[in-house]
Amino acid sequence: MSETNFTLKYLFHVEYIDGTKFEQPQDDDSKLKPGETSAFYDVLNSDKTVRKFTLKEVKGKKSISVDLFSGEFEVNGIPIYTDLLPYPLKRDLIFYRQHQHDTQATYELKTGELIKNIPGDHRVRYFVGWQVNVGGKNYQQKIGVD
Repeated sequence: MSETNFTLKYLFHVEYIDGTKFEQPQDDDSKLKPGETSAFYDVLNSDKTVRKFTLKEVKGKKSISVDLFSGEFEVNGIPIYTDLLPYPLKRDLIFYRQHQHDTQATYELKTGELIKNIPGDHRVRYFVGWQVNVGGKNYQQKIGVD
């Protein structure tokens, strides 16, 4: 299984240009390398071209999507437009989770030794987007959700 030691709030769903689909399992375990890495590894190593990448809330109805050919985003089914580059243009997928861990730490002032460490909240933000190079210039657009 992958190193995911928290409950995933969103799971990704991938639509490939050939019409096939891939859905992230709740345990986030790779089918290509079970027990070693995340299911996203399977997307990166599928030898298929991703058309649309969607994050869907596990216990709700929220979703965010990016179309890698048009560059358009959707939030809960509503189109979101950014500064778009000419269509059609194949863009590379951006996907990551940003973790924030709060902690209350107490240190000995003279030695710097950790005396007490109280773990706090753990928040995860999910980001999707695209990246492309045109005429030697890098362009990126991404959006995130809690």
